[in-house]
Amino acid sequence: MYISEMENQIRKKQEQLKLLQQQEEKKKVQVIAAKIDTSRYEKLKDRRQSEYEKAAKKAQELFIEEFASRTARYSQNREVI
Repeated sequence: MYISEMENQIRKKQEQLKLLQQQEEKKKVQVIAAKIDTSRYEKLKDRRQSEYEKAAKKAQELFIEEFASRTARYSQNREVI
């Protein structure tokens, strides 16, 4: 009687172990998917930051060119007068 109870407990524990292992595998897949999503997000964020910085630099360069051009024209007009 005692041995059969122990065998039943062992079987139940083995079933519990199988269920826990299945749950572990599902969680592992979820973690991997989350890491992939995070990686994609970070890459997109970096790409957008780079695009923003390029656009800001270009705008600054255009401003400097326009400023220099206007300053040169203003100087030329002053010399003519």
